[in-house]
Amino acid sequence: AFPELAHAEDEPFLPRPDMLERQAEQARALGFDGPYIALSVGAASFSKRPGIGLMVELAKRAKAAGFGCVLLGGAMNDTERAQAVREHAPWALDITMPMGLAQRAAWIVKASAVLAGDTGLGHLAAAAAVPTVVLFGPTRPSEFAPQGRNLRIQRKEDLDCLECGLHV
Repeated sequence: AFPELAHAEDEPFLPRPDMLERQAEQARALGFDGPYIALSVGAASFSKRPGIGLMVELAKRAKAAGFGCVLLGGAMNDTERAQAVREHAPWALDITMPMGLAQRAAWIVKASAVLAGDTGLGHLAAAAAVPTVVLFGPTRPSEFAPQGRNLRIQRKEDLDCLECGLHV
């Protein structure tokens, strides 16, 4: 989003050590251990949200490959979207409850991979150098894509409102 700034390739972002400790404690308390993928289930703009079917499919593939699945969010209706995923993937851990960004960051940096829409959590994962796929809809990756290594941008090119500028 800020191409004139240095890329996040020099030093990956890491949350504060106390947040990493809190994440480990929270995972233990929830009985959650082992490698996992993180799915960012929502976004402030409807057009930036990954589809429920896609997230269910990824959760199933992760489980088949021996990975857990964590559902992250931040917007008001993300808990509803996480519940919709869990209807078909009940093993997925829903942590869309209110928590600070630093605590979400700790869950992201401990993930083996992250899928996010064009959202702050996608930018955070990319800055942390976690293998990340960021999905773009109508917004322009050339202007808004996160920076970092281990990043892949996917864009749906057949949208009616592609680059209309109404969804940023």
